[in-house]
Amino acid sequence: MKTTRRKCLEVLRAAPGPLTTFEIAASLKTSASKASSALVRLHRIGAIRRLKRGTYAMPTQGVDRQAVAAALRKAES
Repeated sequence: MKTTRRKCLEVLRAAPGPLTTFEIAASLKTSASKASSALVRLHRIGAIRRLKRGTYAMPTQGVDRQAVAAALRKAES
């Protein structure tokens, strides 16, 4: 697995809930484009869940509905 994809997984595993592409990119100190490519690939193989365009979570995370709603509102603004 490529380094960016591995790092994206690490960031999502450590997160208490869903994160946006921009939050993950900032955490990795990389471009949003590079993070997005890695996240799309991870989603395609089923390693992560895509909750909404640009919002991702680990499939095993117990999804907190309030955290998801807050992330979606944040992504829309």
